Order: sequence, then structure tokens, then C-alpha cells
Amino acid sequence: MALIPKQIELDGQTVDAYEDTDLRRANAKHFRLPDGRRVVVLQEGQHYLDRDTGQWEETDNAVVADERPDGFSHAVNRVPLRIRFGPRGRQRIGFGVGKYITLSAVDVRTVVQPVVEGNRVTYADLWTDADLVYEHGVERLKESIVLRSPQAPASFSFRVVEQVNLTLHPAPDGSIEVKNADGALGRILAPWCQDANGARGPAVLAWDGTYLTITPDASWLSDSERAWPVVVDPTITLQPGPTDGKDSWVNATSGYEDTNYGGDIYIRVGVINTWATHGRGLIEFSLEPLGEGLGITSAKLWLYVYPTVGADYPSYVYAHRVLAPWEEYVVTRNNQPSHESSAASSAYVHNNTAAWYSWELTSLVRSWYEGSVANYGIKLINSTDSNYYAKFFYSSDYSNSSLRPKLEVIYTKPSVAISSPNGTQSNPTIIYDTLQLQLQGVYNSEDNVNMAKRRHWVYDELGNVVWDSGEVEDSATPGSTVAVTVPAGLLSYGVLYRWTWRAWDENGGYSDIPSGGWFKLILSAPTGLTATADAANAEIDLSWNAHNGEALAGYNVYQSADGGTTWEKINTVLVTATNYSDRYVKSGTAMQYKITAVASDGFESDYSSTASATVTISGVWIQGQQVRLREPARRGFVQTRLASARQALDGTWVVQDRGWGKGEMTLLILYQSLDERDQLLALFSAGAVIYYRDQSGDRFRGKVSQSVRLDEMWAGAGWLPVVLTEVTPA
Repeated sequence: MALIPKQIELDGQTVDAYEDTDLRRANAKHFRLPDGRRVVVLQEGQHYLDRDTGQWEETDNAVVADERPDGFSHAVNRVPLRIRFGPRGRQRIGFGVGKYITLSAVDVRTVVQPVVEGNRVTYADLWTDADLVYEHGVERLKESIVLRSPQAPASFSFRVVEQVNLTLHPAPDGSIEVKNADGALGRILAPWCQDANGARGPAVLAWDGTYLTITPDASWLSDSERAWPVVVDPTITLQPGPTDGKDSWVNATSGYEDTNYGGDIYIRVGVINTWATHGRGLIEFSLEPLGEGLGITSAKLWLYVYPTVGADYPSYVYAHRVLAPWEEYVVTRNNQPSHESSAASSAYVHNNTAAWYSWELTSLVRSWYEGSVANYGIKLINSTDSNYYAKFFYSSDYSNSSLRPKLEVIYTKPSVAISSPNGTQSNPTIIYDTLQLQLQGVYNSEDNVNMAKRRHWVYDELGNVVWDSGEVEDSATPGSTVAVTVPAGLLSYGVLYRWTWRAWDENGGYSDIPSGGWFKLILSAPTGLTATADAANAEIDLSWNAHNGEALAGYNVYQSADGGTTWEKINTVLVTATNYSDRYVKSGTAMQYKITAVASDGFESDYSSTASATVTISGVWIQGQQVRLREPARRGFVQTRLASARQALDGTWVVQDRGWGKGEMTLLILYQSLDERDQLLALFSAGAVIYYRDQSGDRFRGKVSQSVRLDEMWAGAGWLPVVLTEVTPA
């Protein structure tokens, strides 16, 4: 932000302020006052866009020496409409980068050099009894041909020497449009005449492809009441943009009801002698340069009076809201828009003293800004129809841009900041083990105005709205931290989110919406994993700390038997306890383990740290039950004895053939009591899938293919043969 100290006129007083140059626009300046208030002044011609820097710079329409070797001697460069001047009425008019026309006056008396005074260039006696005068008005070039007597030429021509990236097109209203392939660039307004008494007359502007010719109406000039000198005015203007000044006046004098005054330098309101009866002014400001989110606390229209000669005839001038659209260079008395019957404001204006006058329009401007009523501007109406009470206000066509109409708006605008989480898309804030997220931001108001309401949004990475709080009333003070919690059930682990917010102050101003803070919710990795060898049960026992993550569903256990090169998940269902016994280890091999936490939505955490243990297996194990071999084993058989009856032999692990037949294996298991026999009968029923592991720790899977027959060796003891098919290794 660039703040430049300035002194400005505010409410008729000179005050210290700081201009926020970052908010400059063509017709808008924003200021900060020492008491915290902020002001924007809308007035045409304040800035131009510098072609080199791309920044809005303050305009300067002074004509300066510019003697480049191309025949021109003076120029106006710090303006949107750039002009260069040379001898003999030669001029180059720029309508943008690389778009210009060059004109040269013809049938001139001699090589007349331009005489410069401020923004005015004069070619005196360029024609017999006629001068050529230019006044630069930032976006306009007012050309005046001053006829000092009836002996002046009947018409005046300018040869178009160059047309670079533009063309000229006569328009039905008598003007000439300046265009290129992208559209309108500007316009040479239809000319008119005015004599020394202020009487107006017609003139014609013609274009034949080579010459621009201006011809005053001969019969009007020859009228016996004509007062000399007579001025012929064909103003050249840039194409008005959506934020340019828009003003005119309408004339009720008989014969002038269809005359347009969009190019007049005055807005004439009231009766001028017996001419211009019931003159009414029209002014419209675009509020686009204000930007969004202003809480308007004051709005005033300011107009500068051109003093008329003679006695003072003060009167009220009323400002009425206009109810229909109108065009600056089309509006006349007969097609003027309607207006509200009651005035929005008034000012008591003196006509013989140069001064600023203001109209209080806060309520109306706020309504325009908020969109509750359409902005078609205001109409100025004098309170009296008596002679001499007319008021002449400078219009947006006046060459001195500082005296043009201006709209002065005082406003507040809060700001908000993202405090937490405040990550970026590429580096989001990581938040562990919670789905109940609290969002924190700071509310600020340089105007020291409390908050009135706020609104929060959360989006996913694709921009879909996950949560919209709606507008929530709040009375936070400037500088306060505002915290809200996202409702349960809306956020998920592992998803990239962005949040942002907006606040409104008590004046209706609202903040810009920050780009937002990016974050991701993560279930943290479990901690405290240990691995302990249990040789007695031929297993490795794991344990870890309980995880306190929100929406935890359980854990996954991963095993590696090759030093961590490959890992395999060994649990078939989520482990919900904080311990796990691995009975499928290789004897004498260092087994490594790591675990993850799993949320109810399926999100899996990063791996825990690694734990390792080694167990040496002795004996043979079936489904976690150790059995004993009978020596010597018979060919094709494995004789074993059930060592304990601690648990049922169930499971569905995958196994292969070890050479005891075609995918078959027979186990001959010794029982030594009737209790052991009954348990074996229950465990090895036909179709049951069992797991077998030999002394080396190799694992196999098989299916019991037939019912078991008992072969008693002595009372209460015997051998239980179990035939396995579909034998495969684990």
C-alpha cells in the first residue's frame, strides 16, 4: 500500500489526508483521514494510465515544449488524449498506443507558430479575421475557431495527413466517430456557433475522405442581431468509458427543445435573460470506481459556479433523482428523462461569485450503491423561473479538470485476516487427530467501527462448498480474534481444504474476502510400538500406545521378513486392541513390524516407527497349537501329538503341496485322553480349513477331506488320522 500525504478539500474545508495510490482509477481518488475515516472523490480527469509503468498517474494537461524532429513543437503527454502541436495549425491527436490522426489546416495566411499558455494553444490570425484556439481538457480537445468579423472565411478545412490504425465515420447526429477494428475510440462532436451575446447557431462538420470541413450556418451569421466575435466549437473527445463524467443540460427556449448540450462546458440551470428558459441540468456519476464493500456514511455532490456579471440573484437549486436512462450527447428538452417530484437535496446558490456548492445525497447514493434503486443520476432544477436567476456550473467538459463536478463519498470498510489454519495450497497447515476444526481470523477496522455480522466458507480442493455458515450476527471489536468451529460430520481425513471469511461493519461496509487458508486433517501415526519374542507359543507379541484420534476405527499391522524390503499387511480385519500376536513367523528370522491407525472413513495414517524381534520355533504347530512328532515318521505321514487344547483350530490361510502326495498330506495325531479325542473330533471335521507349521517355521494350508476315524491303541488313547487336500504353502 502506498500512502502519499495530501491536502484535500473536504466539506468546504482544507484538511490533511493520505492518498492510497493503490486504489487510484481514472476518475477516482481514495484518501485516509487522520481520524480514521476514508474518502473517495469521483471527478473526471484525475488520472491517466502510464504506458510505460502501467500505473495510474495524476494528469497534467499543460502544453509543454516537445521538439522532436518530426515537425511538432509542443505536446500534452500526461493525459489519456495525447496531442502534439506544430506550425500552421498542424496537430496530431492520439487515441491510444499506435492510434492517431494528423491534421493540417488549409488555406492559412502564413506560417503561424503556436502560442502556449497553460493548457491553451492559440494560432492567432491563422485565417483572415479568424483565430484557431485549442484548450486541452484531459480527455477532450476543445477546438474553437474565433471569427472576429463577418469578413472571416465562410468555412474552414483541415487535411487529414495521416490515419494510423483508425478510421473516420460520419454519424447521423452530425458528429464523426473515430473507430478501429476493436470499436469506437473517440468522437469529433457536432459543431455549433455562439456569438458574443451567448446566442447559439448551427454549424456543419463534413468528411470527404481527405478533408474535415467546418461550415457555420451562413444565414445565422448574417443575422443583423449577430454580436461578434463568433466562436465555432467542434470538440474532439475520447470515447466515453463507463466511469467517465456524464452531464448535460436541456433548453426549453423555442427552437432549441431538440438541441443537445452534452459538450457544453457549463451546466445551465434556470433562466438566462429571456433565453434558455427553464434550463435544467443532468449529472450522472458511475459508482463503479468505488469498488465493493463500502459502508457509505456521507455523500455530497459538489459543483463549481461560473460567476455571471451583474447583481447577485441567489436561489435554491434542487437535486431530483432521475428515473430513466439518458445519453449525454443525445438528451434534449424533448427527450429528457423523468424525475422524482420531491427533491433529494437542495443548495442555496449565488450566481455572481465563483465558489463550490454542495448537495447532501447520502441516502440516495447509498441506495444507488446497494442497488436498491437504479442509478440514472440527478436533475438540477432552479427554484425560480425569473430572469437572471440562472446558475452556470462547470461541466465535465471544462478544461480545468479540478473544477469539474465531483462526488465526495466518506465511507468505512473493514478488513479480515486469516490466522489459523493459514497454509498455502502447496504447503497446507497439517492438523492431527481431529475433525472438529476451529477456524480463527482477526477483524479490523481502521475506522474503529464494530462488526455487525460475518460469514465463513470451507471449500474442498476442487472448489466445492463443504460448509457455508451463512450470515451470523457478531459484535466483535476492531483487533479481535474471531473463532468458529466447523460442525461435526463435514470434514474428512486426508482431504485438502481451503477456508475464508468476510465481515460486515455497523455501517454496512464489508471486507474483501481473503484468498484463504489451506489445511489438511491427518490421523497421526501410532506411537510406542514394541515387539517381544514368545518362544513358548512360537509367536511375536506386539503392543503400542492407545491412539486418541477422533473417529479412530482400529489399526493395521504390517510385517517384513526380508529386512524391510517388502511389507505385508497380516491382519485380515482391523485390530481394535492395542496389542497383536503374530503366529506366522519364520524361525530364527528377524521379523520387522510397523502399524498404522485407520479412521472410520477408511483414511490410513502414516506408518509408526519400526519394531523387530526374532523367535526360534521348536516342535510342530497346528493353528497356534504346538504338537509333537512321533519318531520315526512313517512314509507319507507326519505323526504328531496334541500338546495342548487352548483354542479351536480355525482359519483360512493360503498354503501349498510339500511332496506328501498330490497336494495331500496326512497328519496322524496322538490323543491320550477322551477329552483330547473329543476336542480333535470337533476341530478336524470334514471341510474344515486348518493351518500347519513345521519346525522350520514353514506354513501350509489344507482342507480336511474326510471324517476322522478313531484307531484306539489302548483304552482312552489312540491315533487320529487327518487327511488334508488342496495343500499349499503360506
